[in-house]
Amino acid sequence: MKFKCVFINKRTNKIINKDFTVDQIDKYMGEYIKDRAIKRGHTTTTVVKRGDNWKVTITYSKSVSLDSRAVRNKTAPIRASNQSSKSVLLIL
Repeated sequence: MKFKCVFINKRTNKIINKDFTVDQIDKYMGEYIKDRAIKRGHTTTTVVKRGDNWKVTITYSKSVSLDSRAVRNKTAPIRASNQSSKSVLLIL
């Protein structure tokens, strides 16, 4: 599991992109932010560091999982979707 964070400095509009693991996001942002990002898929918060306010957008992405049949048959792996929207397959 991975978290992609976009930090925007509210004073200077400087943008920083960072990737965090579960342990790192729990340490730096806290358990509440981590759980909310996992539940919703994304979240926003504000962090005050060194006298500057940073708007943080946190996006949760699941790790890529392989279907065991795809590995045995050497076909393309099935990846976990990181979007919460549902898709419908219509057969005509």
